Amino acid sequence: MIFDWDQLKALYSNDDVFLDALNICASGDVIEIPTDLFFNRQYDQNLGKNISTNFTLWRVCGQPHVKQILSLFCDHFLIPDDHKLIVPAMVACALAEIPNKNIYHNNDHFFEVIAMCLCLSSAHNDLTRSSKERLSVDDVLLLFIAACIHDFAHDGQGNIMDGIHIPSRLEKKSLLKSKPYLIGSGLSDDDFSKIETMVICTDVSRNAQGRSPAGIARDIYLAHQHDNVSIVNIDNFFTSLMVDKKLSLMSILLGEADIAMSSGLDYPFSKEMTKLVAQESSVLQPSANTLKGFMEVICHGGYLSRAAQLTLGQNFQAILLDAESDSEKGVLYT
Repeated sequence: MIFDWDQLKALYSNDDVFLDALNICASGDVIEIPTDLFFNRQYDQNLGKNISTNFTLWRVCGQPHVKQILSLFCDHFLIPDDHKLIVPAMVACALAEIPNKNIYHNNDHFFEVIAMCLCLSSAHNDLTRSSKERLSVDDVLLLFIAACIHDFAHDGQGNIMDGIHIPSRLEKKSLLKSKPYLIGSGLSDDDFSKIETMVICTDVSRNAQGRSPAGIARDIYLAHQHDNVSIVNIDNFFTSLMVDKKLSLMSILLGEADIAMSSGLDYPFSKEMTKLVAQESSVLQPSANTLKGFMEVICHGGYLSRAAQLTLGQNFQAILLDAESDSEKGVLYT
């Protein structure tokens, strides 16, 4: 699909930072993405290894444009040029291209999460026979937009400031700063609300009761699988997940795409991501024990969606075994 970036330049002519990002999107210089990289139906460990090989190469030589992932979404899911969410998706592309120099939560991470959303969305539809449960064109575009802005304007710190947990501080910041762009591009309030839910559910930080939005999203998703969504003690914000099974799935897919780089590709890439997260946080150690704890506690020992289980599940277990072995030896990643 060919995108008309000039139409957006006219809309945001007074925003120099956003115009620079639009120019990046409009650039004809692209790095080739292997055609079948994110659509490989061979659900074995080679899929994650092939993806990590490309991610590693692109981190050294430069990432492809986010617009290329949008183009793959459009081509793969047969999205028409005039779909109502194309312009908001283009705006989201530009937001993801605005330079962010954090050690871990940077443009490399943004691109990789967006790409993994494409991989998991495609796998989900390949594995789902029920038309009711398949991701629609609207669904995949909203998931794409949510992936683009899930860490927008990330400041390199966490959701604990001066020893105090501030629920979804970073996620709310991303939503607050991206909303004017998305609504200004024609995105409806209802669609932004779905994106908001998905982004909040990427928050893995826990409150005093030991609960996180990501954990609540997992509980609701599991309840949907058993046709029992009578989950107690949840904030009203999460009601939409209880009444919308598809939104619950989309929130899980985004969350699993977000953690896949540390837990689902291969051990060398997981080690490198653990090092970067530790450097950015200044609290965590770059160690096998940190990775092991992340996979056991934050990832709950595995993935929930069938798409992630089949595409990345074997890799997850292999990485966890290596992390456990190295943790016993007290290995630090240097």
